[in-house]
Amino acid sequence: MNRIIRAAGFTAAAVLGAAYIYGGSGNFGNRSVTVQPKHSVTNKVAVVTGANSGIGLALTESLLNRNCRVYATYRNEECSKTLLEMAKENPQLNLVVADFDTEESLDTAIAQIKKTIGERKVDLLVNNAGYFEKRANKFGALEGPGWSKSFRVNTIAPMLVTQALAPNLDKSDDPKVVFISSRRGSIARNRDEHYEGRIAYVTSKAAANMAFSSISQTKKDWGVVMIHPGAVITNFPSVQPDRISAKESAEGIIGVIESGMKSGSFVDEKGKSIPW
Repeated sequence: MNRIIRAAGFTAAAVLGAAYIYGGSGNFGNRSVTVQPKHSVTNKVAVVTGANSGIGLALTESLLNRNCRVYATYRNEECSKTLLEMAKENPQLNLVVADFDTEESLDTAIAQIKKTIGERKVDLLVNNAGYFEKRANKFGALEGPGWSKSFRVNTIAPMLVTQALAPNLDKSDDPKVVFISSRRGSIARNRDEHYEGRIAYVTSKAAANMAFSSISQTKKDWGVVMIHPGAVITNFPSVQPDRISAKESAEGIIGVIESGMKSGSFVDEKGKSIPW
């Protein structure tokens, strides 16, 4: 009998230890034990750009559900009604108007983001705001202004936002910077899968991948990850099959963040490596 009791005690301890190592929950008697992942985003301070719809909105909601204080940017009230309603109901959500379309509005947006956050620490920055310009993607019909805008929104803006918030991120014990990239920013996949007719989009994403890869080497205390969010049902044009919801994508992205992925990695929403 004593041997059985000792064995049962050892088993419970082993289960609890496994839950601690891998993250998860267990039920011991009438008490539920929940252990957060080592890099949990729960109760953190997060910044999400482009939060008015799609992946950004879903990420904002998921982070709020994890009791985070979220600073979320949006372009204008007309396209942000759901986000504005969320802010009315949740005091943890702080909204910032930020338009990255022009050089002037970009400077204003970054200044406003910095002013709103002030000297507070930031644990997680998700550079999600993105842009697809139809008039600057097909060779033979390329237009300079549209291509410039693609780079301003998809490459320059996330870099300058990250730079502006660097002092805030340095105050965190576990700073994480995420760039919502695209597998179409992979040069290897471009050749394998023939990403034709999207020149401005794929070049702006590839350039941002390089930029954030460089940051991961400069800021060695940060966790910097470039994440392809999956084939998501959004307003962005796509002909890919088996598209997932923005909520599924957001949960996958948070899972990758909490997994402690090696800084400088380029992965999808399931943590699978994508070739450069």
